[in-house]
Amino acid sequence: MILMFGTFKGHELSDMSVPDSYIRWLALRGSYQMPGNRFETKWKVPIDVSIHARREMERRGYRREGDSYIKE
Repeated sequence: MILMFGTFKGHELSDMSVPDSYIRWLALRGSYQMPGNRFETKWKVPIDVSIHARREMERRGYRREGDSYIKE
């Protein structure tokens, strides 16, 4: 999956240059503000991106425990 927003826009989710901490934030559906938005609206990471990020965390050797990921 190619990321369509954020710091790593245009990068493949499985690209190792995308840090684990960023993928963890995606997997846990973090909040962000749209750049250039003059309103204080916050958005959540889209669910399809979150699902792909969870799979990538598992592929990288993490398992989910509550609201965190533990490296196995």
